[in-house]
Amino acid sequence: MNADAAWGGTDEGFDIPLDINKQPRIWLDNEVNTDGSILVKTYHRTHPQSPEFARNEIDNLTNGDPIDIPSDSFVSVRVEMPADSIWNQKQEAPRIAMEEAMMKEERSDGNNV
Repeated sequence: MNADAAWGGTDEGFDIPLDINKQPRIWLDNEVNTDGSILVKTYHRTHPQSPEFARNEIDNLTNGDPIDIPSDSFVSVRVEMPADSIWNQKQEAPRIAMEEAMMKEERSDGNNV
C-alpha cells in the first residue's frame, strides 16, 4: 500500500468518518499482511477537550475500545492494484482487443506499414 500525496494518500490512503464539527469519530489502525491483504482495525474515539455535546461519548465505551465503523458512515481506502491483478488484467483486455482489431483491419486493407 503506497501513500502518495498526488492522490491524497499522505495518510496511507484512508479517510475516516468525521462528525458535524469535522472531528474524527473513530481511531483507525491498519496492517498490510504478507499476502497483500489489508487488516483494518477501528476503535472508539472521544474528544474530552470538546464541549459536552461534541465529545462522541457512547455508553459502555471508552476511548480506544474496539468498535465497528458507525452504521451511518464508511471508511474509504485508496490502494494501487498490482500490475498483474485481476482488476488490471480486465482493464487491459479491451485495449488489447482494440489494438488487435486495428492491426487485423490494416492487414485486410492492404495498408501494411
